[in-house]
Amino acid sequence: AGHFVYGHIEEDVFAVCCTYSSKEQMLNYLESLKEYVKAYNRNFDIVPIFGLYYLDDLTLPIIEMLDRATLAAKTCKGSYVNTIGIYDPEMSRKLEQEQEIVNQMVMALDQKQFFAYFQPKYDMKTNLPAGAEALARWQHPTKGFIPPSLFIPIFEKNGFIAKLDYYIWETVCKLLQSWIRRGLNP
Repeated sequence: AGHFVYGHIEEDVFAVCCTYSSKEQMLNYLESLKEYVKAYNRNFDIVPIFGLYYLDDLTLPIIEMLDRATLAAKTCKGSYVNTIGIYDPEMSRKLEQEQEIVNQMVMALDQKQFFAYFQPKYDMKTNLPAGAEALARWQHPTKGFIPPSLFIPIFEKNGFIAKLDYYIWETVCKLLQSWIRRGLNP
């Protein structure tokens, strides 16, 4: 890399802003920097992780440039092989989508936007229904059906899944109770 400035951001996070002639040159620079850091103290298994944001908008505030590089670096967390993450605008879109889901999750539960859907389980001997798995589904009033692949991983990560599980459990128990009262075999 050519000219550069660098600094300590916080904890184990550093930032480098430098000129480059090609993306390949930048990746080579990061690989050599990684080897330099690893050689610093061979008694420790240091695995530096890099988040790379190629400046495509010079009007962007520096803090947002850093946020984009940080977002790219988070794609490498926990990997010993992939240690260089490159920012893609899709990363920001996904983060915004996740934040929107988090912002609406409590209200959605309060407004009973979640429903239990049943996936039947069959007895292999009789080929008749023997039970069902209750699955949580989200029917948003304006966005429509929100796929579980979008909200379940977020809820598992932030712990809200326990509240949703309890809600679905209670919903299913009430339904089973109503079937029993009507003389149906749940």
